[in-house]
Amino acid sequence: MPSCCRSTRLRLKLIGVPPAEKGEHNQAIGRSRGGRTTKVHALSDPLCRPVVLHLTPSQDADIAAAPDVLALAPPMSALLADKGYDGDNLRAEIAGPGAKPVIPNKSNRVVIHRFNKRAYGGRNIIER
Repeated sequence: MPSCCRSTRLRLKLIGVPPAEKGEHNQAIGRSRGGRTTKVHALSDPLCRPVVLHLTPSQDADIAAAPDVLALAPPMSALLADKGYDGDNLRAEIAGPGAKPVIPNKSNRVVIHRFNKRAYGGRNIIER
């Protein structure tokens, strides 16, 4: 059993998270230049209501969390995301069920993809 307080073990059991083995972590806390932080990956509906929330340690890449978030996503017509989610595999995964990826290109991208800048402008509401 991990060395944590009883209330933490109880809380983890209630939400279905198995207790961590020695050397493993079941918390989304990571190290970054700003200290110990967490990233929140959110998927929202057109009315800006959260549909999926996913936590990862701060040092993990944004695109690494995308498959977990998309697995829980309802059907959609478009997905707006920032440059951290720019990848060919993710674009194909989004387009597979018929959604349109609205993701700007990273500066080092060789093959440039077009995206709707007007639609992408609405993403700032979620960011705030």
